[in-house]
Amino acid sequence: MSIEFAVKMTCKSCVDAVSEKLKNVKGVENFDIDLDKGIVLVETELPSSYVQDQIESTGRVAVINGYGSRLSRNTSGVNTAAVAILGGTVGYSTGGIRGIVRFIQADPDMCVIDGTIDGLTPGKHGIHVHECGDLSNGCERLACGIISRAAGLFQNTKKICACDGVTIWDERNVPAAGASRREFAERKKEADSCCAR
Repeated sequence: MSIEFAVKMTCKSCVDAVSEKLKNVKGVENFDIDLDKGIVLVETELPSSYVQDQIESTGRVAVINGYGSRLSRNTSGVNTAAVAILGGTVGYSTGGIRGIVRFIQADPDMCVIDGTIDGLTPGKHGIHVHECGDLSNGCERLACGIISRAAGLFQNTKKICACDGVTIWDERNVPAAGASRREFAERKKEADSCCAR
């Protein structure tokens, strides 16, 4: 499995720090760092959140850009990656549960599911995927989300949201939609303007 991260790197020292860190992470099979593109590609079976934490422990911000494997394309050559967001402004949840679940068709017989869900009480929990979108009981579970296509490897080069100018580096600190996101984008634009300096 390969995970593509956009990593905020500015110089060779950044590359060296990330490289040194990943060399020492048990379970990282291989990695490649491209300073010019700001990309770190990691081959691993470790959870994406763990690898992201390792990269960020070097002081650099990392964002998952894509997910894939050498076999993760269907017969048409289309990547078979998907994502579901739980809770927040785009999913549904009760009690503040939120998270993200990623799906990658690793081969014709296996789908790898990787995710992070915050706000669960201690104990056993399960994940249920309804192939045909069965919401006959509504969304009265702890959390649910709609599974949608996701970027595979090298399919997401975006660094700035075209609609409001929020960068991928700021994205985690900003609501996905609504007035708060607009206000953040407006404040950021004012702060970045020549008149505000």
